Amino acid sequence: MEATCAFVIPDFPASVTCFILNGSECQDMDECHDPDDTPCPENSFCNNTVGSFFCMCSPGYKPISLVCTNLPGERQACIDTNECYYSPCHPLARCWNTPGSYLCQCPTGFTGNGSWCKDVDECVALPTPCHPLAQCHNTPGSFVCVCKEGFMSVGTLCVDIDECLQTDGQCPSVATCINYVGGFQCSCNHGWDATSENEHGKGGCVDVDECVSLLPCPGQSSCVNLPGSHASENWC
Repeated sequence: MEATCAFVIPDFPASVTCFILNGSECQDMDECHDPDDTPCPENSFCNNTVGSFFCMCSPGYKPISLVCTNLPGERQACIDTNECYYSPCHPLARCWNTPGSYLCQCPTGFTGNGSWCKDVDECVALPTPCHPLAQCHNTPGSFVCVCKEGFMSVGTLCVDIDECLQTDGQCPSVATCINYVGGFQCSCNHGWDATSENEHGKGGCVDVDECVSLLPCPGQSSCVNLPGSHASENWC
């Protein structure tokens, strides 16, 4: 009995013409059920045909070598197909090639099966994403915590800013800076009043004209208003 082996396109296959003689008739030999050895390589399955057979790679594998010869012990081989090359996953997902298959995984901060990925709003999903004195802002794949006005971020904490220690001068020169948690207040010194558009007192202080008040000076004297104060001048 003679046997030949040829690659059949587009399937991957080694085909061997084989019959067995049963009396005066030739009957097909099922090469796929050879008890001694399988005619197909690893990661493939055998399909019997009349007088031959062919091997097909399992899903996720592809054949290599286009021609085979009927040499003892020589077989075609199936190698893994890298499905990630064809970008089967969501654009944000990472593709992991596995033997005979692949896996899609969404990045941190996203949920989904890899074929679709959706941003997780950590500001809603997490019970306490930020410090109590900070506001949470969701971003694609993450989030940021921004401390409220009057506080600055130190790691995950929000601590009070002492505006009175800043060198840019939060209050006018005729006012005293008073720091408190989350802010500050400018208190105008004696003889000065805060302006009507005053914000925290840093809008400025105006001189109080003591001479327009009742009896600013004793006896027969004239009043002279001074910045933050006044003076009396006697006359006869």
